[in-house]
Amino acid sequence: MMCKCWLQVNNFLQVEGHSNWFALGDITSLSDYRLGRLALDQGALVAAHIKTLHGGDAAKLKAWKKHNGIEMIVVSLGRNNGAMAVWGWGFSGWLPTWIKSRDMMVGMTRKNMGLPAAA
Repeated sequence: MMCKCWLQVNNFLQVEGHSNWFALGDITSLSDYRLGRLALDQGALVAAHIKTLHGGDAAKLKAWKKHNGIEMIVVSLGRNNGAMAVWGWGFSGWLPTWIKSRDMMVGMTRKNMGLPAAA
């Protein structure tokens, strides 16, 4: 059942009924995982769509491709602990702490966005 609180979007991340409105991340009606890193990819796609539409060529919009990678969620439980779920298995300890809790993945995100490391 679709939650009525999500924005209905098409495959191009356009809000239904509004060709110049876009939505991304976990507010959308997509049946994709609700992961922050996917929102970054969706943001890059939406930015490309805005540039394409500004140039007047809506036919060149690219559809969002559903994520088919590892189903993994990592949650920080403070700086010194974390929990994760991978393929339905949940656990805590050093691995989720090492992955996310050290800097809340800010360093990795800055690197992926081409930004310098935080001081």
